[in-house]
Amino acid sequence: MSNGNLIPKYRIELRRFRRRLQRWTSITIIALAGTAATVGVVWASQQQPEQGATLANLQSKLSKVNAQIITVRAEHARLHEQTASARIIRHHPNWGLLLDALAAVQGDLIVLRSLRLATPSEASPTEPLQQARIDLEGNASDTASVSDYAVRLEATGLFQRVMIDESRRLDPNDERVRFRILALMAERGGEQ
Repeated sequence: MSNGNLIPKYRIELRRFRRRLQRWTSITIIALAGTAATVGVVWASQQQPEQGATLANLQSKLSKVNAQIITVRAEHARLHEQTASARIIRHHPNWGLLLDALAAVQGDLIVLRSLRLATPSEASPTEPLQQARIDLEGNASDTASVSDYAVRLEATGLFQRVMIDESRRLDPNDERVRFRILALMAERGGEQ
């Protein structure tokens, strides 16, 4: 049994995003304070010309802080786009985005043969579904590849739980296996 993190990846990334946002909000406040200090120094330098070197030093520090703010904004935009994609797929399965996400973690050792979306309305009376489920069938080079693929699928944060339903060899003399994976979509209500 692998020791994996049971907290969904999107929640971990959201927590990291919030921490970064708090840090950079603090940095922005510091930058604004630096700007105010620069204005004060400029005013003082007009009163006393010998403080010009101090002004140049403060301006260089201010430009460094501004460069950091630009970097943080780019990182914020990237994380926002990632979480928005995850939310879109989780709330309204979009086949294009879902297939892109599946292909991104697939690797060279996995070949998918079929993909089926089972929704709660399709559940049988003996096995009710509480949420949408993706059924994946395919072939892999060995059983370890199937296990790795299941772990990578769960790490995307799109699925609440990923289970290997079936994994058997195609031929007794061959390592290749046919597999079936069931992936339960992350619940809609868990999102903030």
